[in-house]
Amino acid sequence: MDLDRVVTLLRAVSEQTKKSKLNWSERAPNSFTVSIAKISISITEHFDEGTNPEYADPDYYLGIENVWGEQVDSFSDSELKDIMPDSYKTMRALYKGAKRSAKGVAKLIDDMLLELDSDIPF
Repeated sequence: MDLDRVVTLLRAVSEQTKKSKLNWSERAPNSFTVSIAKISISITEHFDEGTNPEYADPDYYLGIENVWGEQVDSFSDSELKDIMPDSYKTMRALYKGAKRSAKGVAKLIDDMLLELDSDIPF
């Protein structure tokens, strides 16, 4: 497998997520997915068994699924770090962006700001 192509895909998905161009959905706790051209991509945050998340860094995994929902491959941030030194940072940012998209954080913030901008009688 040509990991350079995976890096290109990761960077493109990350960029489109930053621009709010992709609509991510939650597939499981700590895992989010988006469909692009009938193919699904997932980003997952994983802590080793028995690890306290407050004191350890998670691993991030990018998964690729075919049209039938079968995972055909996955790549960890540590697997990509030799050819992409910022893989951990990029995948962490992608995970956070996917989570915000799936949870509708931008809409929640917009609603709160709209409420704060309105005249509140006291």
